[in-house]
Amino acid sequence: MVKVCKHCSNIQIESLQKVLTSADIEIGCIGHCEAYSDQVFGLINNHLVVCDDEAQFIDIITSK
Repeated sequence: MVKVCKHCSNIQIESLQKVLTSADIEIGCIGHCEAYSDQVFGLINNHLVVCDDEAQFIDIITSK
């Protein structure tokens, strides 16, 4: 399960939909917006993951 904020996680939801099913994506506030405003971040299996770019975040998702 991946949870991201469509406003603050700095990732395109369409990019996630290319590698995950809709059932594996949750969209909503995760409460870390200010701390990582210049990075890509989200919760992967309830663990905060912070990356430098979208490609790195997707690589982590697809490697699990």
